[in-house]
Amino acid sequence: MEPFASDRPWLARAGTILALCTAVAVSACTPVPEHGIVGNAWIPVWRSDWNAAASLAPSVGLATEIFASGFERPVGITPLGDGSDRLVVIEQAGRIMLVEAGREPHAILLDLTEEVACCGEEGLLGFAAHPDFATNGAFYVHYSTRNSTTVVERYLLRADDRRRGDESSALRLIEIAQPGATHNGGHVAFGPDRALYLGVGDGGHTVRGRTAAQSLDSPYGKILRLDVDWTLPEREDPSGAPSESEVWALGLRNPWRFSFDRATGDMFIGDVGQNAWEEVDLVPAGVSGANFGWPYVDGYDCRRSCETDDSLRPIIAYAHDVGCAITGGYVYRGERIPHLEGTYLYGDFCSGRIWGARQRDGVWVSEELMDLEANVSSFGEDDRGEIYFADYGLGVVYLLIPITANTAERTTHRRLGDAHLRD
Repeated sequence: MEPFASDRPWLARAGTILALCTAVAVSACTPVPEHGIVGNAWIPVWRSDWNAAASLAPSVGLATEIFASGFERPVGITPLGDGSDRLVVIEQAGRIMLVEAGREPHAILLDLTEEVACCGEEGLLGFAAHPDFATNGAFYVHYSTRNSTTVVERYLLRADDRRRGDESSALRLIEIAQPGATHNGGHVAFGPDRALYLGVGDGGHTVRGRTAAQSLDSPYGKILRLDVDWTLPEREDPSGAPSESEVWALGLRNPWRFSFDRATGDMFIGDVGQNAWEEVDLVPAGVSGANFGWPYVDGYDCRRSCETDDSLRPIIAYAHDVGCAITGGYVYRGERIPHLEGTYLYGDFCSGRIWGARQRDGVWVSEELMDLEANVSSFGEDDRGEIYFADYGLGVVYLLIPITANTAERTTHRRLGDAHLRD
């Protein structure tokens, strides 16, 4: 990958776009039957007729267990990764809540409500603890400001209270002017390479006719990579050039939530679609510059000649008759539900459905696992690989558990209807 010069203040360098699936571009854009198509590993698959004998959960179903409650518009769940088993739940209006099992009320790690623009698709949208959080106390947030800008900032824990963030330690790493209040993306997460990855939406209808997602001179419609360890010791001007960054993936509409498989390093992106499709995109470990085609490709639909398109296709996509806003999740690597090992879990904010996807014989197949009365705004993964999700409407964080002879699904879920965080 060769770096190139750029005068954009948010971008230090970017990589060459990789054409990974040129051979399947034509077949990937052919008309799709009602329940999807079957192809090779790079062709998206949506199947509701999966053989029950090969089901993800042939004998043990899934239930939900309340892990924590009392939140206002929860939109993110993240472990601190310091061995304490503590989770952070972020609220869209700007509070970062520290959740410790058996300890309530929840502590406020940091309150950014005076800085954050909320709500709709704006707000405090992402949180990530530094890989060395146990020793350096550093954490990163992504939020919408009141002057139509999205920013990434680093904070440190207070020296006199390791359960509180120090507001005076704010260090701004990146800022992106937003033309509107939609398609802000929002997620931040550290990858296996210790870099910080940031999801940025295409900026909505007003940005270059949405073609900015295809431009390496624009931050919109991208996954950006920030080398925060490289920049921390010498950072001086919070409004100047950000830390060294790369375009890791492009051609995205609104990558609301993404994650890394802790076993393989693969990146899974839940990209919110427009009027027809919601999709899951896969970036194999170590691959930079993957292009997913937006605005020329949306789910299974091509808006220009497929014969000349070399962008990647989603591995999974579903139509708007089963949902309207995807919430990307995690590959399950926990111990409580062994039959889900290696299964990618994801959901939909509007319908409350949760699915599991797995690759079989070179084909990605997906099965509905749960249909809940819930607004699934975000998934989370704890240090042990167990999976949680947030119900935006009820303000509750649930833990996914197996149904056994002594387990019953005893929680209540309420859905807000078709109102959602991102369109």
